[in-house]
Amino acid sequence: MIKFVKAHLENMEGVSLYPIVSLLLFALFFILLFARLYFYKKEQLENLKQLPLNED
Repeated sequence: MIKFVKAHLENMEGVSLYPIVSLLLFALFFILLFARLYFYKKEQLENLKQLPLNED
């Protein structure tokens, strides 16, 4: 099965672009996630930390 898929992918032009694009999207997602966490205000983080403990 893998040989079948690999043979077809080797014949396609521009197929080597897909792993690069997917890696860039993966990295961009985590960079944005960490940037969002970095710029949170301390009060917001304290509120989020206490959510599992609140009974309301």
